Amino acid sequence: MSYNNTYYNDSSGTQDPNAEWYVQGSEYQMSGYTYHDAQQGPVHAGASHPAEAGHEDHLWPTYRGHFHENALESLDGLRPRRDRRYHCQDTQTGSGDCTESCENRSLLKKHLRVHVKPVVCPFMFSPITPQCDRRTAGQGDMKRHVLAHHRAWAERKGLVDREHVCPHCGDGFTRSDNLTRHIRNTHR
Repeated sequence: MSYNNTYYNDSSGTQDPNAEWYVQGSEYQMSGYTYHDAQQGPVHAGASHPAEAGHEDHLWPTYRGHFHENALESLDGLRPRRDRRYHCQDTQTGSGDCTESCENRSLLKKHLRVHVKPVVCPFMFSPITPQCDRRTAGQGDMKRHVLAHHRAWAERKGLVDREHVCPHCGDGFTRSDNLTRHIRNTHR
């Protein structure tokens, strides 16, 4: 990944580490940002979160119903072993230590997601927040990550499910299992 390692100097002469701008590249384009978005300006001095900085929606990562996924390797040339199974060890992206084998290529491709983690956090190439390197195997895992770590953005994009509120103390939780655990550990 290439990037421009210059930092924004505000009027006081201090450097803002949140203003590391990434140049346009193939990974960058797939993230949902455009080069134009990155050039809009740095995070305002003193702002610890984009919502506090007063940025408009066009500076935030886009969300079109799913998170970006990097392509998995093609398994078209892969042949089954003598046991008529496709083995993870025979792929380029699979782990040499993995002993998983599958009946067909599509099941093996699904298994490879565990090793590759193709779903990329929308904040991986964010020009307005610190870079987030989180990758997951599935869309649901990424949604859980975004709800936990990029809550303001998730709310703006309509990703927040209804809150699960504790009937005893009023604490809110994004997941019902967390509410159940809270009630069990706190109120019993």
